[in-house]
Amino acid sequence: FKARRFEPAMRLVALGLLFMPLTNWRTDFIIDGENPRMDWFNLGNTMMKQGRYIEAIDRFQEVLDIDPYFAEGLLRQAEGYYRAGMEDKAIEIGRWVGLEEPETILKLVRGEALREAYALLDEGRFGAAMREFSMAGWDSASAAAETTRVSLMIQAQGAYQAGSLEEALRLFKQINAAESPGDPLVLHNIAFIHWQLGGADSSEYYADTAMEIDSMNAPTAQLLARIYNASGRREEAEQLLRRVSPEPPVQGEVLDRVRVEMDSLTGRGEWEEALEAYGRYGRLRFETLPEDKLRLGHLQLEVGNLTTALRLLTEAEAAGIDEPDLYLHLGRTYVALASPEEALAALQKAIALNPDLITARIALARVYLSQGRIKQAWSELDAVSHLKILDHDLAKEYYDLVDSLRAL
Repeated sequence: FKARRFEPAMRLVALGLLFMPLTNWRTDFIIDGENPRMDWFNLGNTMMKQGRYIEAIDRFQEVLDIDPYFAEGLLRQAEGYYRAGMEDKAIEIGRWVGLEEPETILKLVRGEALREAYALLDEGRFGAAMREFSMAGWDSASAAAETTRVSLMIQAQGAYQAGSLEEALRLFKQINAAESPGDPLVLHNIAFIHWQLGGADSSEYYADTAMEIDSMNAPTAQLLARIYNASGRREEAEQLLRRVSPEPPVQGEVLDRVRVEMDSLTGRGEWEEALEAYGRYGRLRFETLPEDKLRLGHLQLEVGNLTTALRLLTEAEAAGIDEPDLYLHLGRTYVALASPEEALAALQKAIALNPDLITARIALARVYLSQGRIKQAWSELDAVSHLKILDHDLAKEYYDLVDSLRAL
């Protein structure tokens, strides 16, 4: 047009108009791949990450207009209201979904913020983590202290791995100076580095301090025994090791009682009490066997300690545990950590080992649903539709998911 060559220009325009219907044709591939609910949901999540909470709330409302019973959409909208300072609106959602105490939905939202804070700390995004601690209900002083502590721990571990023992020692001591009472793990690290640097007296002092806080701390007891042996105090070393490591028959009897109590509490859904049961008998009195790592990993998942749960469950798997429950809990952990591909692989292993494991089928169907893979989600639920679900809560979860899929 600038060169006043209109005829060639009009040919291009005509060509564009000719092909426009083809480039905009709604093929079966496009139609089958449509999932407006998840499109709105993903858009809302993006806006949440950008701090555009009011806009995110509107997008989640679009989700709920399509599927009023979409649990993730309801929770995310409640989170949007909470982050926008409209707690009463979030509580209304808790009331609408039938919570006996609607205010408890705020605990769920704050729990999500707390998990996000620790994830951001792991990524080194300390400013963003501080904001999430605030959203989780922490005061600024506590949030700053925890952010500083984790930051120093990361730096100390990095310095140690790089061979800078004196720098690692300085950082661990800085952490210890800010804590009262001290953390036995931090004190152990200080004692161990002093030992590596040849400071036996300082090592013994910090190891003793750690043992005063946790008298059954086996790793520190073993370090202290090495210090005693090095100075000729072999009898003291033997007595200490006998105290933290009972004779095998006694050990086995006590551990059996621990497991029975833990399993009983776990069956009643008393997750924290089950963890306390293990702790009361001395967390470090026994070597944590793979089957116990499976138990503890499950419990840590239920109380929301996702990183710890993942570590324990993967250690159990590496040690040879090959049970459906292990892969079920691994899959659920990966879902909570927003790692859908890893979740799919773990849940598929659980089902391969036990095709009638309804909890794994439901979890896998939810992952498929979140990805818009409706046929696969239906397939998982159909595979166990012939089974009678005796547990009331599990049955409700199953049929709620069926209703959500039918509404699509």
